[in-house]
Amino acid sequence: MLAARDNVAAHLQPTAKAMMFDAGADPGLMRQAVALFAEAILHARSPPWTTTVPSATTGHAEEDHPGRARAFYGQRDLAFRHNLAVLENIWATMDDIGGLKSKAITLPTQMKTTPRADMERRGSPFITHASKLNHDAEQISNLINNGKLPTKFWRVVHDYIEVATSRPDTEEVSDHQYFVMSMEQFTKVGRFFNTLLYLPPTKPLPHAVNPDLDFAALEESYLSSDPNILFFDNFLTPEALQGLIDFCNEGTIYFDTREGYLGAYLDEGLGTPLLLQIADELRWRFPMIVGDLPLGNAWSYKYDSTGKGIRIHADQAVVNLNFWITPDDANLDPGSGGIVVYKRRAPADWSFADYNHFQNEGKISRHVASGEAVVVPYRQNRMVMFDSTLFHKTDSHRFKKGLFNRRINLTFLFGSG
Repeated sequence: MLAARDNVAAHLQPTAKAMMFDAGADPGLMRQAVALFAEAILHARSPPWTTTVPSATTGHAEEDHPGRARAFYGQRDLAFRHNLAVLENIWATMDDIGGLKSKAITLPTQMKTTPRADMERRGSPFITHASKLNHDAEQISNLINNGKLPTKFWRVVHDYIEVATSRPDTEEVSDHQYFVMSMEQFTKVGRFFNTLLYLPPTKPLPHAVNPDLDFAALEESYLSSDPNILFFDNFLTPEALQGLIDFCNEGTIYFDTREGYLGAYLDEGLGTPLLLQIADELRWRFPMIVGDLPLGNAWSYKYDSTGKGIRIHADQAVVNLNFWITPDDANLDPGSGGIVVYKRRAPADWSFADYNHFQNEGKISRHVASGEAVVVPYRQNRMVMFDSTLFHKTDSHRFKKGLFNRRINLTFLFGSG
């Protein structure tokens, strides 16, 4: 039943999107396109959630893994929610498309009542910066060139670049500085901006984590360190590493727009079978460190070619596992570009906002000033694991420009702090 429904959606969505391109200012054709698109995304709607999910390694049902359940069902629900965002983005520009009013389209009742909390947390779709638009233009160009998006999307690339190179009013704005798009700018990119266009398929592998590592020795080294900090190389098998590289370069899931970097999250497209397999293997490869700790969250960040990255903070978890996947030849300064972990924890009376919010950077910096720090340089396929309550930050970095050279890290947070 699900397969049949997915097949219907797979055929209807490209047809509808192509019609949207051709509709222009024709209200009748636009109505037909949107109606077809609405039908397509209703076919793709996932069933209600459950906390029972199939294991990435055994295929058997597993309970009590809220992180995995959120990722599994969030992945199935992602296309529906983002295609709904496409409709709502079109809705916002209707007055500027040949005078077509929003009342000309009636959405099905199921769409009107769909919860949108996960999408709304990313904020207004009108706020962006040039680096985000340029990244998306490069990504869509690559997908078109590899036959994974239709050639009609060259128009989207052109519009993204045009908005990225224009500036609101006369204000001078750097590539990674936020600006609010004008209605004219949003009309150009709004139909597809920050919505799911392509989600690469991934599948479990015989091994994702490198089986040749001495896990017992690594675990002993981590547990005997004070505080708990460890890094090692050759974390993933070559097949798993390449699978994640391809997924992160092709998946249009980096919706979170931050100053200097973009973010993708466990329940917003990142929770692929391969990533969940890595999380599962970490449990039994490191039973004393990870073991049965729940997967609280996972994310991937893509960085601008130069900058300071994520500011100093601590996380609300038991253990932080952070690794990098961009090839080393993209790093122009091999002595930097990694992570700095301070041997200081947040005081017991600090709240989450005290130790995690960027507005408290000065307060945190004063707290760690008297302590030591471990500076771990960037290397592809290097894993850094540490006590999540330790303060840490992205080291300064200088990478080559271009889609395939962006510094990419992935992070797992296990347990709750």
